[in-house]
Amino acid sequence: MIEIWYSNIDDFSEGAYLEELNHFPENIRQEIEKPHSIQERKLKLLGRMLVRHREISNGRNFSWGKWTSGRFGKPKMKGSPHFNISHSGRIVAVAFAEDELGLDIEQHASVEVNGISKFLHPLEREFIEKSDDQRSSLFYVWTRKEAFLKAIGTGLQERLTETNCLEHTVRRDEMWFIQSERVSTDYWLAVCSQEMRELEIKEVKYPF
Repeated sequence: MIEIWYSNIDDFSEGAYLEELNHFPENIRQEIEKPHSIQERKLKLLGRMLVRHREISNGRNFSWGKWTSGRFGKPKMKGSPHFNISHSGRIVAVAFAEDELGLDIEQHASVEVNGISKFLHPLEREFIEKSDDQRSSLFYVWTRKEAFLKAIGTGLQERLTETNCLEHTVRRDEMWFIQSERVSTDYWLAVCSQEMRELEIKEVKYPF
């Protein structure tokens, strides 16, 4: 089972954000406050709150002292299951699993499809070009690709044109499985994991 918890910042006021932020250690506060916009800061804070909430809900002793990050900044909790955080628009999502995984969520924003698709694998570009809804198809492909790159730990450092992420399985030293789901009407979500597992997606509304 892969659990995906997501939350919308619509009910997370600036006052609530500042109050919650005060309960975090200094190093985590500095990390959260790096983005310029209050919207991004809220999303980053809620993502970390979701990780804490699930740890406590599962009866684990939670401590921010266990919070660390990998080579490309991928967050981890020492001694806890794997997780990955992603946010876009007004939604933040966290995927939890026993094995390594990557998650990406993207809102269907107004973008120049051709400008982005040139960075994709030729088969991914062809899929988008033949689609009746190229913008939605672009974000379908992009979330799958970024979920895969986050799962293998490189993020966007990897050359994007080299791997076709349209298939359910992608091999890079070992086999990876990619699944896509819609969240709300205008968000695509993708998760990449080392084993094909059932997805359980639930909304967690603030306060929690």
